[in-house]
Amino acid sequence: MDVSEEKEYIIIRVNLPGVKKKYIKVYFDNRSLIIEGIKKKTKEEEGSVFYRVEREFGKFYREISFNVPIDSDKISAEFSDGVLVIKLRKIKRKIKVDIV
Repeated sequence: MDVSEEKEYIIIRVNLPGVKKKYIKVYFDNRSLIIEGIKKKTKEEEGSVFYRVEREFGKFYREISFNVPIDSDKISAEFSDGVLVIKLRKIKRKIKVDIV
């Protein structure tokens, strides 16, 4: 997973080779982005005898917390060629303080 920051966005890129889009969930809750899903084995892999296994299967879960305000209505996600790209728009906040 890569997390980068641009002027208006925070961008997250997650490599998920072999994961189908229908098994990925992305949601934003209380200043945290949660990415979870499952990578299933194919039928051929379930019946085979392996001498070495380096690929991972099963459930995955990532939670990223942010210390900058995020506009939760302006989050977008795209999944293409095994790469999930999530763009989170930052909120520019100006708070006026009244002097008493």
